[in-house]
Amino acid sequence: MIFTVRSPLIFGDVLGSDASYHARAAETVLNGGLLYRDVPYTYPPLYAYTEALAIASLGNTVIGWKATAQIYDFGTIILIYFIVNRISNRKNAAFSAIVYGFSPLPLVATSSYASFDSTAVFWTMLSLLLLLLKKPLPSAVALGIGTAYKYFPLALLAVAIAYLSTKRQRLLYIVASIGTVAIIQLPFVLVEFNDWLSNVVLFHLYRAAEGATIYNLLSLHPQLWNVQTPLAILSPISLALAFLLVAFSESKSEISLLKNSAFILVSAVFFSKAVFFYALWYIPLICMLLVTLKKRTSALILIPFLILQIATIIGATIFYFESNLQLEFITAYIYLAASGLLVAWLGYDRLVSAKKRSIQSVG
Repeated sequence: MIFTVRSPLIFGDVLGSDASYHARAAETVLNGGLLYRDVPYTYPPLYAYTEALAIASLGNTVIGWKATAQIYDFGTIILIYFIVNRISNRKNAAFSAIVYGFSPLPLVATSSYASFDSTAVFWTMLSLLLLLLKKPLPSAVALGIGTAYKYFPLALLAVAIAYLSTKRQRLLYIVASIGTVAIIQLPFVLVEFNDWLSNVVLFHLYRAAEGATIYNLLSLHPQLWNVQTPLAILSPISLALAFLLVAFSESKSEISLLKNSAFILVSAVFFSKAVFFYALWYIPLICMLLVTLKKRTSALILIPFLILQIATIIGATIFYFESNLQLEFITAYIYLAASGLLVAWLGYDRLVSAKKRSIQSVG
């Protein structure tokens, strides 16, 4: 059903310029070139090579450009089912998967724009599932693979560490996850270090500060105010607080794992970018939380969740078809406000839990 609904977009034209950027890198790889040295590429290496495999199999066509992102997104739907089925039941698992599958955000992002965020999201969800199955080492490797697609998954390292019980497990998890990323990056670092450094590191340091990324204040040209994301100044602070709240969490429950994951990702997205597709990182988690929490709590999540979906459709349509930047910015603020509601709820929940533990320890 989900594939049928998405098929007109899957087989339709590619919107935006990102897909052609990644296709160019994939073509270079297929022609024997080396990433970073022979083609500019500012992302981790894994997606360019996965895209090269798709283009080699399906041709340098719309389908070849979209296949990787689409397949990974369908994989995320399946992972949502398995995670919720473990926590709750089959009925809720099917409902969660369907809610995600029919959400406008993943539909538009992966089917129309071929956004490759779905690759890293898949490995993030797989990492969470493996943690639930008490397999921390494979979970760490999955998190590392996801980070080799895009850097966001490594933000969940704090969540995994808080969830694990022993110091040995935590140490192994850190070594395995970071080690996996290092192994995948190592060939490029050793062969063409200067090109890798210029593309992956220096590009983000010297780029114009548009308030567009979470690295804004770490650049050499920081900017405190921007029409698109005026809250960029708070991004490092918010993430630091989110990590601390998760680190001091004593709950090892499965629901706590999802809530902590959502808290980290929502914080990162809310304070880093007004680009709609970035919500793809926590939409799967929200879909799971909607059916696994109490009805009253779910309502608090449902309202911003629906706002996000509406803002996604309106904002993307205005931006790409009418080119009305002022209206698009207004919609972006609606998007940020909805994300902010989720941040506020999750943060309040963390603080209440910490206060209860403090009272219990005093008692």
